[in-house]
Amino acid sequence: MTATAVGFEANPHGSGGYRVRSESDRALLGEVDTVEEAYELIAATLPEGCGPAVVGTPDQL
Repeated sequence: MTATAVGFEANPHGSGGYRVRSESDRALLGEVDTVEEAYELIAATLPEGCGPAVVGTPDQL
């Protein structure tokens, strides 16, 4: 099994709603109105076949 580091963040912004970004390159994935929509966007952006999150670095796995 190959481990892939995937990271996203959802941050509230001043005008309301949330900005969703990739942690690796800070690319903006989108702006949404609710935290639920933010995590739906994150889930839709995960690589195909992505399994559950685990604690550790790719080298540790």
